[in-house]
Amino acid sequence: MASIKYQNIYWNQKYNYTQNGFVFAFTANLKQDMLDKPAGYSLEAIEKIAAKYSTSPEDTALYIPIEQPNIMYIMSESFFDPTRLSNYSFSSDPLKFIHEEIDSTPSGYVLTPEFGGNTANVEFEALTGMSMYFLKDGAVPYQQKLVKMSSVPSIASILRERGYQTLAIHPFDETFYSRSRVYPILGFDQFISDDDMKNTERITPSAYISDLSAIKESISELHASAAPTFLHLVTMQNHLPVINERNGISSITVTGPDATEDEQLEAYTQDILVSDEALAYLHDEIMAIERPTIVVFWGDHLPGLASAIYSNSGWEYNFRLEHETTLLIMANYDIGNEALGTLSPAFIGPTVFQLAGQTLPPYYKMLNEIQSTLPGLSKGVLLDSTGNDTSLSAAQQELLNDYLLVEYDILEGANYSQDLLF
Repeated sequence: MASIKYQNIYWNQKYNYTQNGFVFAFTANLKQDMLDKPAGYSLEAIEKIAAKYSTSPEDTALYIPIEQPNIMYIMSESFFDPTRLSNYSFSSDPLKFIHEEIDSTPSGYVLTPEFGGNTANVEFEALTGMSMYFLKDGAVPYQQKLVKMSSVPSIASILRERGYQTLAIHPFDETFYSRSRVYPILGFDQFISDDDMKNTERITPSAYISDLSAIKESISELHASAAPTFLHLVTMQNHLPVINERNGISSITVTGPDATEDEQLEAYTQDILVSDEALAYLHDEIMAIERPTIVVFWGDHLPGLASAIYSNSGWEYNFRLEHETTLLIMANYDIGNEALGTLSPAFIGPTVFQLAGQTLPPYYKMLNEIQSTLPGLSKGVLLDSTGNDTSLSAAQQELLNDYLLVEYDILEGANYSQDLLF
């Protein structure tokens, strides 16, 4: 295929079929084996796991709103905190709101499994609670497996069964990563893409739809809903390439070892400054919503900036630093200000359930137990409850064996878990 310059454009199937033709695109998408069958997989094994976590105690929720709260996810495209980069100075703080907010609300970092792209894999973890840790290198579950399934349990399907309206918003082509096909399978009632949005303003004509526009669209939907709503927003504003002045003329000067890289980092810094301002706007807006509302904001992955920017800061080959993105949880009711440390996207669901006063299904109890001892679960690094690098203990390996059996059961097996763990 290299000789005919073939490339499997798995992230955009409409373009994949247009560019490569039906035969090549269809054949490439047949690669379905993401996960080998683990030893001991059976109905009895899943029943044993279900019984184990069904009877495990549930942590008492400290913050219980007076009614079912709206729950909003914001997965922010290519968002991380560049002020963490050593050897670079900034003329002013590009994340003024976030840096002021982090001490007064639960916050930390997400240990994303991706760098520079593959957004859908981070989204897959956050929505389903399943981990890319177990899947083969190069796996893209949305394209390889989920599009061929009738249903996949997720935070959306759990909340829909509890009376929630479930809505996804993405200000881009609905076929990107096959989202228009995958979202209904995950339990979303409605998907609003760029063609359906009322708020489509861009910062400049060459920019993507802005974060502020996407947030305004989301706020409008929350105000319009009489039922509690789970709203999942995947932003697009800061998608590569990083281009000078695409999101406005930079108002911040960046100084570092190389002026060429400084210019690119300035352009990126302007992008996230605008995102930070949009998040501040959202904070004020949710305070005006009558229903209790909780918002979880995190970056999907670090941007693929010039490698020198990361190497100049000593980040090159440091998996953890190159995969930690900002995590911030806000609400219009008291949720405390617990430091969350660094956790994998798969653990966002049980974390927000406890802050939202939601009872945990057995599956989330299992995730919660794993998170308590191994909150950072990635092929590149494992982080223990103190935030330090670790190797697996026997007890941790046993927990991961349960996790693997359940993930295999859902993705490749008979999905006994659907009835037993959710």
